[in-house]
Amino acid sequence: MKRLAAQALAAPPVWRLLRRRALAGDPLTILCYHTLGPDRGGPEAWTVLRMEDFGRQVALLRAHYDIVSLDQALAPRAPGATRPRAVLTFDDGEAGMHRHLLPFVRAEGVPVTVYVATGQIETGTPFWFDRVMNALQAEGAFALDLRAEGLGQWAFPAGGGAALWSVMGPLLERMKTLAPA
Repeated sequence: MKRLAAQALAAPPVWRLLRRRALAGDPLTILCYHTLGPDRGGPEAWTVLRMEDFGRQVALLRAHYDIVSLDQALAPRAPGATRPRAVLTFDDGEAGMHRHLLPFVRAEGVPVTVYVATGQIETGTPFWFDRVMNALQAEGAFALDLRAEGLGQWAFPAGGGAALWSVMGPLLERMKTLAPA
């Protein structure tokens, strides 16, 4: 049933009608990224987008959108502009921005907005969630007892990957609910 619905919606006449409807009122799409990483190796985190994947996303966006700066998105549009606009933003301004994003932006001429968390730069202290993720990327299986903090006990499997993140993700979400110390 889902496949039939997808095929019907992707049919050229339906697609054109949906696109026209979606573009009514001059929509703006803002994509929010956290960081970029190398295609091989690097941190195993859902917040890290591999460069190869980012390049494919930008190519897809360029085919269907005008990628504009945040300032351009807030300014009045040029008369006759018909393509939807997209803005690319990055949070926290960590090392992946310098290592991976900056060379890409220079080579491809893609406008981006980077939000830099200056407190972490000034103190040299990583974000709490980065400290947790780094600690949880241990080699073998291990357990973490966080009952004193009201977070229960957690068992982490060896090997990383999806199995590790199936435990790590919910723990990080629970930690975000804690009041600041």
